[in-house]
Amino acid sequence: MLYYKRRKKVQNGEEVMFVDDLGDKWQEYNVYHHKFKEWMSVNNVTDDSVDNAVQDSPYAGATANEINWRNKVNMQAAAQKWVCHAISNTTNLPSEIDVDTVKDIYMMGWETGCKGLTIYRDGSRSGVLVSTEEKEEETFSTRHAPKRPETLDCDIIHTSVKGQKWVVLVGLMDGKPYEVIGGEAEMIELPRRIKNGTLTKRTFKTTNSKYDLSMGDGDDKLNIKDVVSVFANANFAGYTRTISLALRHGVPVQYLVEQMQKDKEADLLDQAVQKVLNDEKKFSRAWQLNERHYGALTGLNKDEMKIKLGEEKVHQFRRSWDLRPDPLDKKNPYHPLNIETYKEIPLEKIPDTESLKDTYERVIKFYSNEIEQKSSENILISAHGNSIRALCKYLFNLNNNEISKLEIPTGNPLLIELENSKISNCKYLDQERAKDLLVF
Repeated sequence: MLYYKRRKKVQNGEEVMFVDDLGDKWQEYNVYHHKFKEWMSVNNVTDDSVDNAVQDSPYAGATANEINWRNKVNMQAAAQKWVCHAISNTTNLPSEIDVDTVKDIYMMGWETGCKGLTIYRDGSRSGVLVSTEEKEEETFSTRHAPKRPETLDCDIIHTSVKGQKWVVLVGLMDGKPYEVIGGEAEMIELPRRIKNGTLTKRTFKTTNSKYDLSMGDGDDKLNIKDVVSVFANANFAGYTRTISLALRHGVPVQYLVEQMQKDKEADLLDQAVQKVLNDEKKFSRAWQLNERHYGALTGLNKDEMKIKLGEEKVHQFRRSWDLRPDPLDKKNPYHPLNIETYKEIPLEKIPDTESLKDTYERVIKFYSNEIEQKSSENILISAHGNSIRALCKYLFNLNNNEISKLEIPTGNPLLIELENSKISNCKYLDQERAKDLLVF
């Protein structure tokens, strides 16, 4: 939009333009697009005459809802053929648009070869692209923490920071972090194989509450009285108590971690708690699982490859075991050396081109060192087609001819069940889509 109205509360002595139902006093003012404001200045257009001047300006019909939707689809289609992956351009439509028009837009996108298409109808979602003229200034609000039950389930997390080992107990309410207790691992002997327990709160009239940890069962059953005191550091207790207070009152975890990370001199416990609350234990990125590097073919889609090299040669590059495409020039902007994401990877690990064999070697090395030892846990591996093909060759002991025939479906998870590191069962979760694929 070229302009919209805002309100601000009146300060002492300022002109009052509007009084709401609560008696609060406000001023109204226009907020202009900077280009439109320049045009107003040149043409001596004032706030009072702006409504009539909009249609006379060079920007009439240029707002999102006014741009012809056919032109937007055609523009995306023209750019699409030069992009190896999908692009999308939001087509904004007025609230009164009919269903048939929306259908026509999607059909046109399909007919012109668009891989993705986004439509937004004005007012279809609350809080999105709406006028702020009725919005009042935000104020502080008080939120009361839910009362802690006597017993909470907790996650027992072992982590390390700068070579020092820490234990963090995360009490959970409705599956969300409610409180944290932590300290040096050497101060409390907790078996690493036990991942969960319960925290029981004992309340006293004359002293602070105490928390008892119970975990395991049978021969593994272990109870620790007053687990906070076991860590034996009052500063730690005060720190984790403050974090617990924030969690109980609904402070989003990401904001809490962001603030903690601002303290460059944070103690090791601070950093250990950051790691745990940031859910690093459950999610990690690994460049070793990246897609195969296609060398000089990088940036080309399959059709462009066929035009450049011929269909047979492309098939050889895509399906062969140890054939590498020509290397990618190190000055090419697509080269990993020139992409910020890969700056932390050792230079000797960054390839100019790769075969499936090369991909296999880095994927399996990572799998053996970081994943295989955790085969008793539920682990989700999300990667690219060739990375997953490499892993399947290893897990299912496929030969070089079999791996060339293996197809990996997009968005159809392969569930693999292991017993003593041996495959006991496997299946695609969407069996209907997997019927024509190589299934083990």
